[in-house]
Amino acid sequence: MSYSAESFEPLRQTIEQASKIVISSTVSKEEREEAEKIFIQFKESKSPYDFCYFLLQKSSDSHVLFQAVSTIQAAALREWPLLSTETILALQTNLFDYVTESRSIEQYVQKQILQTVAVFYKRTKFDTFHSKHLGQQKNSQIDNTNLVTRSIELFSCSDLKKRQLMCSFLFAVINEFSNTNKSTKLGQSTESHFNAKRSFEQNEFKSILLFVFDTAKSLIDSLIQSNITNICSVDKESKNLLIQIFNLIDQSFTWEFTSSRHVLKNLIGFTNQSAIKSLEPTPEFRDFFLNPQLVQLLFRCYQLVRDDPDTAHF
Repeated sequence: MSYSAESFEPLRQTIEQASKIVISSTVSKEEREEAEKIFIQFKESKSPYDFCYFLLQKSSDSHVLFQAVSTIQAAALREWPLLSTETILALQTNLFDYVTESRSIEQYVQKQILQTVAVFYKRTKFDTFHSKHLGQQKNSQIDNTNLVTRSIELFSCSDLKKRQLMCSFLFAVINEFSNTNKSTKLGQSTESHFNAKRSFEQNEFKSILLFVFDTAKSLIDSLIQSNITNICSVDKESKNLLIQIFNLIDQSFTWEFTSSRHVLKNLIGFTNQSAIKSLEPTPEFRDFFLNPQLVQLLFRCYQLVRDDPDTAHF
């Protein structure tokens, strides 16, 4: 596919029609295959970003929105070495702004957007690391802490949906950086993944930990002040927010620090998938994990969820 501003609207109609065929259960095999070819060509097209954003703004078809985001991710990772710093920043911030400002997109589309931004976020870490150590200039100005900082700041709003969204984004980012396996869609060597994880760990991760601790403490203190001691008594939206926070707490305590034996063994090519992965924080995190208030908070969380079948597993 080739794109020009004049062709955007006809192409949108073509893709939306193909989407209806793909998700329909009443079309023939031949019709479905032809429709799928359109999406394959779309995903393999060169520099489709403007058209994808056009779809995000103009289409109301959730499947089309999902495919547009997936295409942005596939094209950007494929063309990454050719993209300018400005384009890379725009890809991240435009998607982040879109998902934070949209109110009616389906959850699976939202999840795909957050995952895509997290993938781009990690990919820029590779560039930043190589720029610093190899003397390259490309992408050296990218501020990797920006979106994490923004998401934490946006959490301070009173909109529960947006607060849940910011938790989902932080969850996606942590999940992306937790992987040091070179077989991910990002490619790169195991060493590059390790260096990206270490950079994230030494910078953004600690900010996220402090945010999660302060947020959980504030939310639970508020419940106690309202004489609520069981999460079953909390309204649905507030409960969903608490679950998001508990997910982040769970991630924090299952994070494999780059100094841990398991991660270091993986770096040199020795892996044992059945090995028990223990929490082995670096000295910089000592004060956080040995804080008596953290232990107290965890027990208060347990007391809150222990009688609720939806959250007792935390």
